[in-house]
Amino acid sequence: MNILQDILGLFKRKKIVKTLQSNDYIPLGTFKSKKEALKPNPKMESVIISAADLKNYVGGGGGEVNTASNVGAGEGVFKTKVGVDLELKTLTEGPGITLTSG
Repeated sequence: MNILQDILGLFKRKKIVKTLQSNDYIPLGTFKSKKEALKPNPKMESVIISAADLKNYVGGGGGEVNTASNVGAGEGVFKTKVGVDLELKTLTEGPGITLTSG
């Protein structure tokens, strides 16, 4: 079995899932060395891993998409979300306003 040809065949047939389910399986190919990967006909080792095992391996024991909102009256401190970074506006002291950390 040539796993690379099999994977490319899936792309050509547009057999791609949008959401990975725990009962899905993923074919992985690996080279024994970097030198092997550069050869014209490299020898690959292949394995199949379940999505559930992969999720546990990379530490994805759950999680959620985070959101932030300004609530209440006045100027909010939430600016935007860029990737996984929630950007907040900075605060400065002014007449009659003292900021303390903690």
